Amino acid sequence: MTDELIRRFINEIPDERVAILSVDPTKQKTGGALLGDRIRMNSIFSERVYMRSLATRHSKSELSLAIKDAISVVKAAGFDLIIVETSGIGQGDAEIAEICDVSMYVMTSEFGAPSQLEKIDMIDYADLIVINKYERKGSEDAKNQVQKQYQRSRTLFDQDPSEMPVYGTIASQFNDPGTNALFAALIEKLNEKSGTAWSTAFSKEADVYKQNVIIPTDRRYYLREISDTVRSYHKRAAEQVRIARRLFQLEGAIDAIKENDNDSDMVASLEKLKEETASNLSPESKKILSGWMDLKEKYAGEQFVTKVRDKEIVTKLKTKSLSGLMIPRVALPKYVDYGEILGWVFRENVPGFFPYTAGVFPFKREGKTRSGNLPVKDRQTVPTGVFIIYQRMILLNG
Repeated sequence: MTDELIRRFINEIPDERVAILSVDPTKQKTGGALLGDRIRMNSIFSERVYMRSLATRHSKSELSLAIKDAISVVKAAGFDLIIVETSGIGQGDAEIAEICDVSMYVMTSEFGAPSQLEKIDMIDYADLIVINKYERKGSEDAKNQVQKQYQRSRTLFDQDPSEMPVYGTIASQFNDPGTNALFAALIEKLNEKSGTAWSTAFSKEADVYKQNVIIPTDRRYYLREISDTVRSYHKRAAEQVRIARRLFQLEGAIDAIKENDNDSDMVASLEKLKEETASNLSPESKKILSGWMDLKEKYAGEQFVTKVRDKEIVTKLKTKSLSGLMIPRVALPKYVDYGEILGWVFRENVPGFFPYTAGVFPFKREGKTRSGNLPVKDRQTVPTGVFIIYQRMILLNG
């Protein structure tokens, strides 16, 4: 965020110099501090920019004990704007407001429940509040909550919450509209409090959104959605299989009673139960069961006709083996139970139909190999006997 604001300051405010005093926390265990803020800075390589990193040491706050002296030094050096970037602060830290003319609090949408905002002191003192990483889910709701908290903390109930100086930004995004709006608001606030007359071409009004995204924010969990879709499909399929199997059993029970006792009352009761069970089948399941015999007849013939772009393609359904046997290219299972039929169609199905996964066409084109486009006659093959011996050797060695 600091880097993006510095970049805009250099481009929008000519001939003015800026100093950055960046404070990083000191680890209590080692006593050292990783002064890493400067590593991510890309816009400080200018004669108009000076940056100095400081550690908190034993200050027990978000600021360094030397921060006031450092500010005095850069003031004496004639810098026009001094930015003090603190280390990450907690809910009760607001010491930065005592040493600066304009304070800005940068946060994210992940602050927890709205009641947690009551504990953040900087909301009571900050002139500007920024919700960075605004592309994350829930950022708009977080902005609304922060605006209301800002309004309550300053008793600005005569104003609309949307007028509160809370800005959503995506600092990692090139030319982010939210960061542009924040910079315009910052320049306006600096002019108001410091008496400067800086101007910028940016406007405080902006529509913040993620640009050039590969995966949109609302589809971040698309893999989970795919997984849930597959699971729900298998769940529905299992339920339809159960209903179809029950229907088949009822039909068998009705036929058995008619053949032996012919109890009309029992038959009527079972017929009613059969109708209720059949009504629970989905239209797709009913279509599959009603067309099962026709489908078996099609694949049991000598040829299979498919239509592709109004063109009929005739495919031979059987191939002749070396021993002279006619082997079907597609053999459907000899199921009679409705549940088994639906289970097979929902889990496997014939080639070219969902959910068959080994290809999108009913048949492979004749004259081509399994793995390429070479004609069968040009394919180099390994003798079957050699392959079997090699396979046996693997099994024996394993």
